[in-house]
Order: sequence, then structure tokens, then C-alpha cells
Amino acid sequence: MINFFLKDIDRDLFFNEFWRRKPLYISNGFKEFCTHLYTESELTHLANLLEKRKPGFVRHDSDRATFAQNIDSVTPKLEELVACIASHLGWRNTWLDASIMKDNASIGCHYDDSDNFIMQQQGVKIWKIHPPNIIPDRELKQRMLGDPTVGNIYMPDNALEFVLKPGDILYVPIFWPHWGVSAGCSSSLSVVCNSSNAIQELLPLLIRNLIEVPLWWQPLPYSLRTNFSSNTKEDQQQIYSILSKLLESLTDSSLQKNLVSEYTNARQLKNKKNYYSKMVMNETNNVILGRTSESSCKAEMTFDFDKLNNIFSNKCSDINLGDLVIPSADRSSSNRLKRLTSLLYLKRLLTTCHRLYLALQDEAHECSLLKLITNFQCLPEHVILDEVFRPEIISWIIYTNEAIQFSYKPQLELLVRHLGSFLLSSLLMENALKLGESLIISPTTRCSLELRSMGYRISFTKNLPEKLKVTRTLSGLAINNADGQFIDEIELPLKSEESNSSSTVVYWNKIPHLLNDGPILLQRHNWYENFFPSDSKKRICPIHFDISDREFEYFSDCMSDGARIIFQYFPDTWSRITAFIQAIAPLNSQGMMPHNASIEGFRGLITSSPRPSYLAAQTLCHETGHNIFSSISDVFKLFNNDISTMAYSPFVEEMRPLNTLAHGIFAFLQDIHLSLRIRDHIDQIDELSIERYIEKTSKKVQQGLNNLKRKSNLTIHGDQMISGFDEALSVIQ
Repeated sequence: MINFFLKDIDRDLFFNEFWRRKPLYISNGFKEFCTHLYTESELTHLANLLEKRKPGFVRHDSDRATFAQNIDSVTPKLEELVACIASHLGWRNTWLDASIMKDNASIGCHYDDSDNFIMQQQGVKIWKIHPPNIIPDRELKQRMLGDPTVGNIYMPDNALEFVLKPGDILYVPIFWPHWGVSAGCSSSLSVVCNSSNAIQELLPLLIRNLIEVPLWWQPLPYSLRTNFSSNTKEDQQQIYSILSKLLESLTDSSLQKNLVSEYTNARQLKNKKNYYSKMVMNETNNVILGRTSESSCKAEMTFDFDKLNNIFSNKCSDINLGDLVIPSADRSSSNRLKRLTSLLYLKRLLTTCHRLYLALQDEAHECSLLKLITNFQCLPEHVILDEVFRPEIISWIIYTNEAIQFSYKPQLELLVRHLGSFLLSSLLMENALKLGESLIISPTTRCSLELRSMGYRISFTKNLPEKLKVTRTLSGLAINNADGQFIDEIELPLKSEESNSSSTVVYWNKIPHLLNDGPILLQRHNWYENFFPSDSKKRICPIHFDISDREFEYFSDCMSDGARIIFQYFPDTWSRITAFIQAIAPLNSQGMMPHNASIEGFRGLITSSPRPSYLAAQTLCHETGHNIFSSISDVFKLFNNDISTMAYSPFVEEMRPLNTLAHGIFAFLQDIHLSLRIRDHIDQIDELSIERYIEKTSKKVQQGLNNLKRKSNLTIHGDQMISGFDEALSVIQ
């Protein structure tokens, strides 16, 4: 018989040295405890069963990743496994999660309010872990109180790293940030030991016992119910006396004994959650509930299947991925890639909205989401596909699926409002929001509302409430707060940059674009400030949204100069920028040093510091390349390699998964080919020679490509991509 489920680790040793103190890696630890390692097909089958029974417990990232929560609930074998581990740990609130990942897939860097035992089943996953000292206490409090808006975090460079192979176990203590990236295809099971706090565990029991104490159920005196500012000195003394007696009653020994006894009994119940819920409901009549069964019937969210079938059946002809490496006048391959990616995210948007609708409990937000999706389907096909390709929509899909998993009501309602603000402009432009119909939306900033399709941002002289109710009227758009209080009415269409509203509290300006038809330039935006991944050191959005008007003007000038260079010397790339990039946001300046990035979950967004002339042009080409390759990775499989295959990347000077290395090759080829076209036409900045950049970067690309060829087992599409890389390099040489 095994004394403890962790190989070569005594139970006392584990709890004294590791539990909630530091991580623990055990090679082949799972094999010693359980001889069967689940295959990908077995876990996929179980995830499908779980999704049928509990749709909200399974999340998909296209075909790249599947995360199944509480997967032990669908099979007795895993249920027994969890029960055995829980018995060894002496921990009752325990369940099992499963993850099935493709190459380079991840659910992101985050921390949990639970202790986790990751048990690798198939393939290899690389984990980075860091102590929780980088997380502010206020975030830990929010996490423990059930707020799902916290938990995502950047992983510092000095993190611990573990490579998990089949049969390995990794213990991740509560609150420790962790980030697992699949090196090829992989699958794992995670034992989740959920935590609780005194508010959740003891407060209901305390209320139950205080009901029996007369001082707590008797009426409060007049002095304790009136405005404190009007209390006399005698009133204040009486208040102090009463509160002191109430608090003193908590130290009564009989009360404490009863509390200990009931808490002990409650922990022995199998269904502790139901026990507490029933007890608080019966004893205090003070439980916040959703709508009752009598009022919970919802109207169905309907889909225009005729239109959707027509959209999805209009398939693109096959793409030769080699044609995508360097842009040309023939834009058919780029257009087909964008359409395929848009179709993918259209499907994700509609399925996510349906899941969100079922999870909502507030009728006003239900109605708003229902109208929003119904009217969204009335838009022309090209508008629908353009809308789902926005970075706001793609990131909204990701965060909404996370919020649905946690079922945190305020966050779900906030996401409904954000989606309304994203789509409002197109609904108005296409007359898809009918006369008299209303939506609940969020403002774009504290005092503005963006109507991107119309090209304007409406600004208000006063701060706006977090919830806005907008209604289509004969003359335009009425704006009210959530309680129906009138704020203003905007006449549509907007005719000029001067106010033509019914009052003087509104004005608007054109949203700045690169070269008029290019991506917009973001100066401030609530969505990005609240949802863009936080900076690892400052714990804030790394986008420079506190930028001054003067700094933003300089940023705009730099990006515009770069855009003009591309437009003049590499117009085919400019066409791809206008097709694949929707927004550019500023980062803090680091002088002439490159400071730019793209995030896959915010597809269509480039973040960059301001750099002059061709440096900005190189950044725009490079980050557009990353965005395009992310779409390629979404739609096509490039490698058939063994799951643990990695190759050396000369760009970061360390081993990287094959897809990541290919990402870098694709992106650097973009700015090399731009540099080839401008080197004899642009005044060069001192010590930043274009010729030297071409030579240095080309060598790295060639080295990376050689490494990729040596290690890769290519699919048909992967072979096309490598051929495109070869052709792009041959031009340089």
C-alpha cells in the first residue's frame, strides 16, 4: 500500500517543507501512483462527454487547446483517483482538470486560488513558475473573493523552469504564477485543491449562532439609525457602547464552542456547499439569488442559419503559404487567409455569445445581448467578417470564455456592455439597430464613446457612468444612464467636427488613422487599460495610455512617417497592413532602441514606441508579419514533428518550439525586404546603417531557417512555407 501518493515523499515532509511554500517536481511520480497514462483521444472523449453534460465546464481555443474542468465527474476511474489523492491530502474540496494542447499552445500565464498537482499524461510541456511576491495583496484579496478579473500576470525572466514529460508530477502552490507552454502536442491532468477563507466558511455559521443572541436580533436604537453627522456627543457614546457590546459578545465561550462544533460537523458533510447555502437561506433570509425557476425562462438566442450557412459555405480556394511570405501585387492569398481567419472567429464569437447568454442572470443585459447578436447577423457579410477580425473582438472572445467559467455576474454583464460598444457603430452605419431599440454599452473612456466605423469619437464634457443605455431615435442616438436619465442625443449622420447635438455637452473629433485609410492610432481606451496583459513590474497595462497630447502627436508623426515610407517603397506591404492591422497603440519610448510587440490574443493590434523614419517602417512591417503568421498558425498545421522537438533560435539565442522559430523568420523577412527597397532612397540615422541591419538580420534568418529544416517534419503547408522562406532569402543573397 502506498503511504502517500507522491513518490519518495513522506506526507509530513511534504506538508512541512513544500505545501504552500515552494513547488515540487517528481520525475515519473504519476506512474508510481497510477500505472495508466491517458491518451489524447481518451481525454478528448471524456471532454466531449463533459461538454454535453456541463457545457460551461469545457473551453476550446479553436483546435489548438481544450481545457476541461471537473473532468473526473464523467468517469468513475478518475473520480476514484481524485478521491484517493484527496484522502491522502486530507483535502475535501478537490477535483480534476484536463488540458489537451497543440504545439506552442497555452492557457496563458496566471495564478490560482488553489493548490495544483499537474500530472503530465502525454507529450512535453515547459512550465515557468515564480513566487507570489510579485502579486499585490489587493489582487490576492480580489482573487480569494471570487473576482475573475485578476489572475493574469506576466512571467518575470528569473522564473523557475520545469520540463514535464509523461508520468511527471509538478506541484504548484497557491498564488504562484505559472505558465505552461506545450512543446508539440501534449495532454495533462491537474488535481485542483480549492481554497476557502473565513468569510466563506465561518461567516454563515457565525450568523446562524448570532441569531440566538438577543443583542444581535433586537432593534437598533434611534441614534444608530440616523445621520451620524447630526448625532450629539451622547449619541456617539451610546453608539460606541452598543457596538462594543456587540463585538464583546463574539468572545463568549459558549458561542465559540458552538461555532467550533458546527464547523467541525460541516466539514464532515459530503456536500458542504449545499449545506451552507441551505443554512444561510433558512436562517438569515439574506442570500443573493438569481432569478427563480418561475422567472428563469429565457427567449431563445436565434441564428440566421440560412445566412450563416451561405457565409461559411463560400469556401476559399486553397492557399500556397509560400505566396504569403513576401507580399506581392497578387493579393488573393492574403485575402483568402484573412477570410479563413475571420470565419474561424465568427464561429467563436457566436458560440461564445450563446454561452454568455445562457450564463447571464440580469434580464436587461440578456435583452441587450439578444438584440445585439440578432442585429449583428443583419449586417452585410463583409462588415460581419471585418468586425470579427478586430483585436477588441478577438480578445473579447478569450476573456468572455474565461469569465463564463467563473460565472462572476458583474464581469459577465461588463463584457456584454463592451461588446455593445464595439459593434454599435456598424449597427448604426448599416441601419441594423432599429428605431426604438436600445443597447446597454460601456463608454470607450471615462468621457467618450468611439464610433469607429463612422470614424469619430464622441466626447462629453463630463464623466460618463459605467453603464450607458443608447436608443435609436428618428434623429439619431439618445444616450441615457442605466436608470434612464437623459444625457444627450446625437444627430446622425455626423456632419462635421462641430457639435450638432441637442445640447452643448457633446463634441466629436475624427479618430486618427495612418494615411487616412490605415490603422487607427489609439490614445486611450478602457478595454485595453482593463484587459490588455499587465506589465510584469508596474502591474499596469504596458500601453502608454497616460501619454500627453504632445507625446501622442510625436508618436503619430513617427508612425505616419514610417507608413509613408512603406506606402512609397513597398506598397504591397502597405496593402497588407491595411487588411490585417486595425489599431496601433503607443509604448513608452526607449529612444532609438526597438520597443514593439504583438499579442496573438489581440490580433490586429501593434504596440510600439515612437521611433523616427525607417525605424518605424521596419516596426510596422515586422509586427504585421507576426500578426499574419498568427493567423496562419490558427488555420494551418505546419509541422508533423515529435511533440518535444525544438530548435535553436538565433533571434533570442535559446531553444524554441518549431512554430515559434518560424514565427520569427517570417517577421524578420518582412523588415529585411522593406530595408532592401529603401536603402538607397532614405537618409540613414547615425550608427543605424540599413545595410548593416540587412546583413546582420539576414544571417540570423538563414541560421534559423537551417535549424528549422534540420529539425522539422513538414506538412504540405509547412513545406510551402519553407519554400517561401527560401525564395525570400534568395532575393537577398
